[in-house]
Amino acid sequence: MITSKWQGVSAREEIFNFVAHLNTGLEGKNNVDKDLIMKACLVLSDLDQAYKVGNFTTKNLTIIEQNWPRIKKAWKPPFA
Repeated sequence: MITSKWQGVSAREEIFNFVAHLNTGLEGKNNVDKDLIMKACLVLSDLDQAYKVGNFTTKNLTIIEQNWPRIKKAWKPPFA
């Protein structure tokens, strides 16, 4: 559902590429999955934190899309 709602980019590709970056593109190896990223999107966008399909409404996906640059920045270590 999320991929059909973002404008100009594939949300699926953005999220999966970001997960790959967090897991293999940093100094240490990590084990982050897309579910954790999506949960963080809810939290960092000040939305209902319950991880369920009903929280990924068109309105909430728009909010997440608008916050995506800040969400990614929140995950990066300060030295990156």
